[in-house]
Amino acid sequence: MNKQELINRYNNRHIDFDKAYGMQCFDVARQYFQDEGVKTYAGVGKAKNIWIKRNDFFRESIKYVDFIKNNPLNFPAVGDVIVWDSSQFNPFGHVAVVIEANTFNFTVLEQDGFRNQDPTKIKRYPN
Repeated sequence: MNKQELINRYNNRHIDFDKAYGMQCFDVARQYFQDEGVKTYAGVGKAKNIWIKRNDFFRESIKYVDFIKNNPLNFPAVGDVIVWDSSQFNPFGHVAVVIEANTFNFTVLEQDGFRNQDPTKIKRYPN
């Protein structure tokens, strides 16, 4: 899926994949994986656990997913899913779908149920 297709499909939508806890960033990831034909499983809890408990989250679908730690020499591609760890201010972590990236920053489609229930939006982060 290219950048414009991702934006057309997911931007400015309320996505509540699991119908629990309102619209969370985790819901965007689960919806995206389902739409791409990658089966995921509930029960891993927080967004950060997509990385930590990836064997439980993907099970047999894990063979279709690469796990790459971010570093200064690489950056994500369009359609990659980024997982953030927890922080002092967000114990759940975060997850979003990449629509653009370069050496200096990346742009994602995300939904932030931790702070609000707004629809998905486009946001840029430093790489």
